Amino acid sequence: MWAEAVSGISLANLDSLKYYRDQSDREKIKEDVCLFVNQGIRNLPFFFYVPLRAYGILISSLCFLTKGSLPDQLTPSARQKFVRRLKILPFFGTMNKLIGAMVFLRLFDHISPTKEGNLT
Repeated sequence: MWAEAVSGISLANLDSLKYYRDQSDREKIKEDVCLFVNQGIRNLPFFFYVPLRAYGILISSLCFLTKGSLPDQLTPSARQKFVRRLKILPFFGTMNKLIGAMVFLRLFDHISPTKEGNLT
């Protein structure tokens, strides 16, 4: 259940990027980024992993109670609204920045240096 919350936050960060919206292989990028972020959180030390997992379960539960589905199954606009509402939770900003940084790191691997305009 925590993985769906992390995937939902990852997708919210991913949907806000113009580069991602312009790509034709969005589904492949989405799956790759979500898998990278989930595995990255699993590989963290125990004292970081457990609080993030507990917070993810709380976020998934809140989403299921308020929206009727899990965060990764929401439409992009509903997901953005839900993430904006989560900002009132303590330490959500830190979790969002961690996940956002991991999303940007993985998306950077998808950018080809040979394409025109990527490095300008």
